[in-house]
Amino acid sequence: MPHLWNSRSLLVLLAGLASACHPGEPYDVPTTVGPIDISLGDTTATLELPPGQVSRSHHLTLSASSEVAIFVQGLNGPLRLQAMVDGADLGVSADLYPEATLLLANRTERFTLAAGKTVNVVVSREGPDTDSSLRYRLFVYPVNRDPEHGPPGIILDQVRSEEDLETSADIDEYTLAGHEGKDLVAYLSNVGPGAPGSFSLGFFAENSEQKLGGVDAPEMGVPLEETGTALFTVPAGPHLVRVQGTSNLPTSYTFVIRQGNLAPVAQRGGNAR
Repeated sequence: MPHLWNSRSLLVLLAGLASACHPGEPYDVPTTVGPIDISLGDTTATLELPPGQVSRSHHLTLSASSEVAIFVQGLNGPLRLQAMVDGADLGVSADLYPEATLLLANRTERFTLAAGKTVNVVVSREGPDTDSSLRYRLFVYPVNRDPEHGPPGIILDQVRSEEDLETSADIDEYTLAGHEGKDLVAYLSNVGPGAPGSFSLGFFAENSEQKLGGVDAPEMGVPLEETGTALFTVPAGPHLVRVQGTSNLPTSYTFVIRQGNLAPVAQRGGNAR
């Protein structure tokens, strides 16, 4: 009796699904949600991996080459994120992103996406449990290395007041053009609200991530001239001063570059490097 068999099979299936639900919860058949498009500079609405779904893809395509970082917030549990272009993992993600109360608490490393390329951002669960939904948000942050309140060129002895770092992915770069061979000292103060050590100033060769000298942020309120780098002789070739941080809150700073042949100022609240 095929009709009776199909009816009994359906009843068994419905009974099994109903037993998996808690009393008072609406009955809902697990569904699979497909890929969605995400945009540069926008925070997604709260997204969800429904019960039974392990991962979901999110596609980002840019019309112009841009440096970005992706902030990820697990609202009710940890998650994993993988960024891929043409099927290859970019290697910019942590092994696991913990549950977070702040959107800006966790992110990928910065990476550059070429014009017309699509990055596939795959969000997946941590562990085998798929019985509950996993809620999360994404924010594709456009990295802008230009200072917010002034030109990038450094003028010696000019105090740059209250420049800003918007997020931990933000970098402010200042050029040292024309200062080859000079002995320089950079002094840094913490306007706040960043904690001591939550950002740093460093000397770098252009297109290099190797810090050639620098200083960590002191405590708020420490006078500008009390936290300085060791003496730095600017080598030949283009060099930069970079201010970058790890704080998940916006923070402000003031700095000045001076030419000097004296020993560095004694440190208080910051560490010369």
